Amino acid sequence: MGSPSRSLQPHLREPMLCITATHPIQYQAPLFRLLASELKLPLHVIFGSDFSLQGYFDKEFKTTFAWDTDLTSGYSHSFLSHVKDQGAKNYDQVNAVGLGEAIDRIAPTAVLALGYSHPFDRDALRHARKRGIPLMLRAETSDVASQRSILKRFARDLMLRNLYRRIAAFLYIGTHSKAHYQRLGVPENRLWFSPYAVDTSPHALDNTSQALNRSQERASRGWLDDDVVLLCSGKLFAKKGQDLLLAAVAKLDQKQRARTVVALLGDGEARQALADQANAISNLRVHFYGFKNQREISAIYAAADIAVQPSRAGETWGLVVNEAMLHGLPVIASSLVGSAIDLIVPDKTGQIVPSDDVDSLAAALRREIERRPRHEASASRGMANTFSLPHAAQGILAAYEAVKAQVKL
Repeated sequence: MGSPSRSLQPHLREPMLCITATHPIQYQAPLFRLLASELKLPLHVIFGSDFSLQGYFDKEFKTTFAWDTDLTSGYSHSFLSHVKDQGAKNYDQVNAVGLGEAIDRIAPTAVLALGYSHPFDRDALRHARKRGIPLMLRAETSDVASQRSILKRFARDLMLRNLYRRIAAFLYIGTHSKAHYQRLGVPENRLWFSPYAVDTSPHALDNTSQALNRSQERASRGWLDDDVVLLCSGKLFAKKGQDLLLAAVAKLDQKQRARTVVALLGDGEARQALADQANAISNLRVHFYGFKNQREISAIYAAADIAVQPSRAGETWGLVVNEAMLHGLPVIASSLVGSAIDLIVPDKTGQIVPSDDVDSLAAALRREIERRPRHEASASRGMANTFSLPHAAQGILAAYEAVKAQVKL
């Protein structure tokens, strides 16, 4: 009988964490670099495809783009497929062909999966289980973001309870995420906090830069000093709720509406419908920025006074809330935005409103517009800084060390 394969004996090599991801993402790359370069965690990331590096068509943004930030330096990584070699050209096409062999070559101590919804993620979990490699999970989990029928909730719970029994460590991203795991029976000693956070390096966050960006951006758009700019950032489609924001602004009195500008940052299938809706509302100014890359958005946040995230559904976290608060803005968000419960303190860092409720959103707008001169930017920045990349990285490191301690090295 032949000797066991190395994939069944991770202790044959130096301890290492393998992270599996469909493709490089602008919010994840800085976290991987921090883990590898500053925390000295030996890791290797296996990507399903490099399509996000080459430029691709995003069906929700309705545009073709490539990220303007470095997504792959500073940490060990490899790709299962490349666009130039007829590999996956978008998120939907990513598959896990060759993933098992890639894991075998690494022989990791543990595998960290970043979700379970995409077939690639499910295959990553399956390959690790098959090889007896301890599993870690950092996924966008919530029982709040989506509404489900009783039957669908039962089926989902059954599937997830079965999956979670096989996971050694869970990285929860916030309050809703932790509550989800606890409801499904995950014990406290398998839970570590690893919040969703944004990289601050592409942004100009010091007071001098923010003041200059604000002055220049508002002047270039013809916005006056006493105008109130409401910024809504995200793909333009129904579940993001930009139409709710326009309807709420229409409920402001004529004096407030005359001072209000709605700035929509992003693009998507609803752009024309939103433009038509805006044109039908008297005395309403709306500016469509379209899609902007990471290094372009700091000036836009600086020019704004209030950020609004009126999502109807599917906003498991909402990193634009982090971005807005890092720039000192108060945020009005619907109760279905996952980060709202963690980052928004009513009348201090913003307001939380019921989802799909135009009257409540209009009332929150009036309240924040009236409170605007008293808002302390430091309160928003301080809250955002508690959900930082160092906190996220420390959570992953602590979970990995705990899992490694259980592996015979």
